[in-house]
Amino acid sequence: MTATVKTMTKDEATQYFNSLGRILNLIQQMQSCGNKDTASYAVTLLGPRKRGSTTEYGLDKIKPDREVYPIEGDKAECVYLGMEAPELKGTLGAITVEECLEQGKLVKIRNGAHGPELYLDVPPERADHPPAPHVTFILGPSKETECGWSLWTWHPGDPMPAFDGTTIQWNHAVKTHNGK
Repeated sequence: MTATVKTMTKDEATQYFNSLGRILNLIQQMQSCGNKDTASYAVTLLGPRKRGSTTEYGLDKIKPDREVYPIEGDKAECVYLGMEAPELKGTLGAITVEECLEQGKLVKIRNGAHGPELYLDVPPERADHPPAPHVTFILGPSKETECGWSLWTWHPGDPMPAFDGTTIQWNHAVKTHNGK
């Protein structure tokens, strides 16, 4: 286990997690927290990312002193952080509703694994996967780490709010393929 760090407020966490090394340390805390599900999920967070928005390489491809900076996100309880990472060779698995409409693409709605989602009815092999030279980290509150935060996920590209099943917004994420 790493050195003891007091439970942090959201503002403190935003300031503290300012390098990839600190994000990697958080993943290590999650791996050794004693919760089997959290520990096994933490292993997947090292990458590479293989579903949705993907990367060719994992976080170990980047030196731990790489700067991580605050960015805006839609969930009030979360900390959103960004990092330049062209060497991961990230590609987007989602674009916004606005981008779909500008490109004349038909957006569909379905019940996905995590609830309602927007998608394009295109097979994965025919989907566009624009490059993403930066990544987003999303940290959420946790009782399983010393600092009170866990890395919920990370992915190439900017954060995009998910469709909530009621009102479609211009900036909502649309999956670039049907997954079939």
